[in-house]
Amino acid sequence: MASKPRLLLVDDDVRLRRAANRGLSGFFEVTEAASAREALKCIEASETFDVLLTDLEMPGGDAIDLLAELANRNLPLLHRSMVWSGFELEEPELVFYASHGIPILSKSLPTAEIARLLLARASVTTHAGTR
Repeated sequence: MASKPRLLLVDDDVRLRRAANRGLSGFFEVTEAASAREALKCIEASETFDVLLTDLEMPGGDAIDLLAELANRNLPLLHRSMVWSGFELEEPELVFYASHGIPILSKSLPTAEIARLLLARASVTTHAGTR
């Protein structure tokens, strides 16, 4: 049996993060992080992730902070990252993420749809040699 892709799930809302973990664990080997700082520690610990899903706004560092650090530390993972949000974004934010090729998902999407999008993101970029 092939191993599942590894997902780094970053969200400061513990209930939402755990619920997402339960829903996505059928598709991924999920590692949880409660903040951008914690996510970077997971990455620094030499853990390899096939895809990263991060909340947009978190105390002590938001998605932009995390993704900026990835641009310096782990560019391949940056290209396999997605942002999710529970609210509508302003146009400048949408333009910023779109210009950097970072898809934005709504937290209200069904779990199966989120999983499908994450699997596609992990598969396309992993097979393109950016792992």
